[in-house]
Amino acid sequence: MTGISIDAIISEILADNALRRRLGRSTPGLLTPDNREALAVTARAAAAQTAASAAPYITVVSDDGEIITIDTPESLSDAERGLTARLITHAAGRRTLAGLYAGSDPEMAACYTQSAEASESVMLAMLERAASAGKERAAVIAGRIC
Repeated sequence: MTGISIDAIISEILADNALRRRLGRSTPGLLTPDNREALAVTARAAAAQTAASAAPYITVVSDDGEIITIDTPESLSDAERGLTARLITHAAGRRTLAGLYAGSDPEMAACYTQSAEASESVMLAMLERAASAGKERAAVIAGRIC
């Protein structure tokens, strides 16, 4: 099982927003730690949406409000489980930022949406490969048993 930290998603959102503002790029306004509670609501929804996009491979086991625990294919290595969590975190942060920018900068919102979709695509490719490898391994084991 792997945990997706809502706090990690929020930290990524705050860091991106602060860097964009520092670099003089358009922002919907500076987000601060005071915004964590509001961001947590959208970050959780975005993380759930991202996990749901991989429903054949990922099962949400629990959501305590701070950590979303997911179950992934057994054929994933520990590193791949960590990467899955990181990709969900990144995609959820990008989806949240896309929503924040939607009203003030549609071009930036589209950029964040594309970034989220790219992370989801990488995650799905990795999960599909792991699931296929798991099925092949099971078939080999079954062939040895028979």
